[in-house]
Amino acid sequence: MADFRRWIIALAVLALFAGLASAQTGGGGGSTLTCNANTSNTPTLRQEGITEQVGDIVITCTGGNITDGTAGSQVNITVAFSQSQITSRLENLANVSDALLLVDEPTTAGGLGPVAGFGSNAAFNACATPTTGGCTATGWHVLGTSAGNTTSTFIVQTTGPAPGAGGTQAPNVYQGVVNGNQVTFFGVPIVPPGTTGARVYRITNIRLNATAYSNGQSVTAFVTTSNPAALPISNGNPIVGFVTTSLKTTVGTAGGFAQCVTTPITLANTVTFSEANNFGSAFKTRTDPSVVAQTASPGPTKGQGAVLAQNVPGQIYNSESGFTPSTPGFVSLTGLVGTQIGLADFGTRFHAVFTNLPPGSKVFVSQSSLTVVAGVVTGVSPLTNYAQLVSGDTAAEGSFVAASTTLAGGIPVTEIDALPGSTTATATWEVVATNPNAVDTYTFGVYISYTAAPGTNSPALGASSVALNYAPTSASTSTLIPRFNIDPPASTAFTIAACQTVLLFPYLTNFTGFDTGLAIANTSTDPFGTTPQAGACKLNWYGTNAPAITTTPSVASGTEYTNIVSVVAPNFTGYMIAQCAFQYAHGFAFISDPGTRNFAMGYLALIVPDPSLQTPVGSRPPNNQNLAPTRSGEGLGN
Repeated sequence: MADFRRWIIALAVLALFAGLASAQTGGGGGSTLTCNANTSNTPTLRQEGITEQVGDIVITCTGGNITDGTAGSQVNITVAFSQSQITSRLENLANVSDALLLVDEPTTAGGLGPVAGFGSNAAFNACATPTTGGCTATGWHVLGTSAGNTTSTFIVQTTGPAPGAGGTQAPNVYQGVVNGNQVTFFGVPIVPPGTTGARVYRITNIRLNATAYSNGQSVTAFVTTSNPAALPISNGNPIVGFVTTSLKTTVGTAGGFAQCVTTPITLANTVTFSEANNFGSAFKTRTDPSVVAQTASPGPTKGQGAVLAQNVPGQIYNSESGFTPSTPGFVSLTGLVGTQIGLADFGTRFHAVFTNLPPGSKVFVSQSSLTVVAGVVTGVSPLTNYAQLVSGDTAAEGSFVAASTTLAGGIPVTEIDALPGSTTATATWEVVATNPNAVDTYTFGVYISYTAAPGTNSPALGASSVALNYAPTSASTSTLIPRFNIDPPASTAFTIAACQTVLLFPYLTNFTGFDTGLAIANTSTDPFGTTPQAGACKLNWYGTNAPAITTTPSVASGTEYTNIVSVVAPNFTGYMIAQCAFQYAHGFAFISDPGTRNFAMGYLALIVPDPSLQTPVGSRPPNNQNLAPTRSGEGLGN
């Protein structure tokens, strides 16, 4: 009895394999259909990106029995990801996307294929019902290199009695329908190519959220079908990308400015965006087939390169746009749902968010990327490596902003304004020229100007910050391509400091019978129109028996503070640095023995350039406008 059961099971298994073989070969004899899924390219994906395009998945099938004159099998092909949602553009409310499946590499043969108008010689022909398929319900005929030859890779849909008799190319473009982490292509025809041909199914324009992956992680796709017997796929888990961080940002040395010094438009800092981890293609331009001609870059075609069409399957274009089957002039394909298939909204954008901008000042940024040589800004960067200011993160492509003024060296700058009642402003630049074979760096200048009015606390005191990232972010849009999700730290952009004068008294003593008299004059009252100022001085003591910091009473303009060391620093010998909270302070010291009988000497204190007022890297401030003022004969140069 047990032997009988084993025979029954064995016969059932044999029948199952026989059925699969029959399904795979289309009935009758012939070879078995075999299909392999691979990637034609495995790109590096930006770990900061939400809409990163993975590599094309290419399913190549060989063998099988050709079923000429009968309805071919139709299957649903699904691509899924275990960690990420699919973020390809959705073209309608039914989640029809611009992810495409192409049959037999249409348009790639250039007319040199075996049969004109079919297979790789065929034009794009879209299935107009992507949510259901069913575009190939009528009988199939297989068209070979000559009439009656049934061993070709090219298929037709026909009403004629024989291959090629009145036939037309069957739909060879299928749009995917997105559902969370998977995209499905419905009703894809499965016609075995026979023993001497190959059938190719290319899946392209799949985008995913790379922020769901860690830096250095590979991305695996899971390819399945609704009928594995009709379309048996081996290696159904191809690696379609590698994720890495792609952006390195740098904020230069924060410029320091004195509230009481009127400042023309002056470089306050530089901000830099660089491709990280040798990721030379991280920064991309947009490619738009609606543009007909290119005459200059950047120019009337929105800064794009000369190659505007990206409609050849399998090519690597290194742009934010993907495979765009439309042609230059934007002739959309009949049957496709949507008109922006594969098209990005703009090139890579950089974003700078400035916070705590001082009221009473104007802030500018360079309209374009700059060239910096040996730490000094020398001019605008060349057009081969160029980014330009746009009106906002989500502004339409081509929304470039005109310059407010042009500085020395031909550097155009544009004022950025905070919203009413706010101290926050933004600047966004778009890449319009880049080299995918090199690590690119884009540097932009940050400038400030103001009219000094310390009496009304204008400009306001404090440090302004800047945070740098890609744009737009998920916080500003949920539909545009590209978009990113990063939360960068802020760095100091520049500071506005209260006016002060720093005085160095190199030697003071009240030891062994000597004493030192001190005098600090506030000379901000003068015949030159200087605004009178008043403030205290902090006396910092360094040496033997140095006391804690001593703060003087407020010194009115046109008056002096005087004292002797034995009163403010008993038994002290050393030096002292005075920080006076007004612009024009001058100091004098007088050392003598009691009664000035045997020894006496006096000297002027040295004025130290204010260390809180710094010149940013890359700047050449005119007339040292952002440095502490000095007066002849008293300045300390180091």
